[in-house]
Amino acid sequence: MSRRSELTAVLLATSIIAIVFITLDLLLNPNVSWSIYVTLFLLLWPFSLLPHPVYSTIGAIWIAGLLTAINVIETPEYLWVLYTVPLIWWPLSAWYPHQFKTKPFAWISFLILGGYYVTLNFIYDDRFPWSIFLLFALIWWPFTRQWIDRPIRYSYLMATTTSIFFITINIITSPYEIWAVYPIFAVLWWPLSMTYFYRRNKETHL
Repeated sequence: MSRRSELTAVLLATSIIAIVFITLDLLLNPNVSWSIYVTLFLLLWPFSLLPHPVYSTIGAIWIAGLLTAINVIETPEYLWVLYTVPLIWWPLSAWYPHQFKTKPFAWISFLILGGYYVTLNFIYDDRFPWSIFLLFALIWWPFTRQWIDRPIRYSYLMATTTSIFFITINIITSPYEIWAVYPIFAVLWWPLSMTYFYRRNKETHL
């Protein structure tokens, strides 16, 4: 299939799906509400035929603009669109794929994203320290890049990090009920099993 034929097929399919959604919306809700957003998201499909770096840039800008519009129109009293700012990492990964896989980039990204969400947590929504969950998820990126080539050390490091995470959540959410020991017990099997099999293989090859 040629590039032109592929574009024609995608545009035709996008148009048909959009018409179906708009028709359903008009039949179920004459005010035409949700179908507009679905149609706008569907427009990303034809852009996917562009080179990935270009598509990721257009897609990130398009999604950010669309989410901003939805936020302002539907819930202007709460700017939840601020949580989607790290969407910029999508085009960054497309334009700089080699740098994206490096250790410095992973650490810098962790510091920027982690600092951004912590700041957002304590300035914009300080009712609960939810940024802890994101920090825990984000820290896997630089730790994995830094120590994945040393599986034993990596397993102990991540098991310790995970244990600290569960203990912290336990103290914050339910300090009078100790439940963190249960997931920690399961997590500890990771480094212990790695150590066992490493030593067993080492003794086998002696």
